[in-house]
Amino acid sequence: MAPASLKKCDAVPAPSGLIGKPLPPMEMMIKRAILGLRSKKGSTTKEIVEYITSTFDISTERCARGLQGALKRMLTAGLIYKQKRGHYKMTGKGRLFKMKKKKKKNKKRKRRRRTRRRKRKSKKRRRKNKKRRKKRKKRRRRKGKKPALRKCGHFILG
Repeated sequence: MAPASLKKCDAVPAPSGLIGKPLPPMEMMIKRAILGLRSKKGSTTKEIVEYITSTFDISTERCARGLQGALKRMLTAGLIYKQKRGHYKMTGKGRLFKMKKKKKKNKKRKRRRRTRRRKRKSKKRRRKNKKRRKKRKKRRRRKGKKPALRKCGHFILG
């Protein structure tokens, strides 16, 4: 028989309350960790990993694997900056950063866009064709007429 204390542990939910829920992206977890730690010097990778593993239902190995790549991406995007001795701090841009939700794409919208593009292209073609026709008419008119002789002083220009 199992002790009574183990039975109580099974019924108590995890402190984070995220078991069974999908994890947020690594960038969001890092942002929450840096802002949650509130260190003046900034947060080290070790501190960030500890915060993420304690808050979210994720193993330290899995967290450490994804952390370095995400930190590099955030550095290049300008969301965080690195201080001396590997301390990371948020920039103003990083504090305002929010992940975009992915929207489901409707097939109808794609079709509408395609038809719009086709209409635009056909309008452009019509305009070009009009210009070409006008140029052809002008050329034909010029061929039919003989150039007029103009007198300038005692020279005849033609």
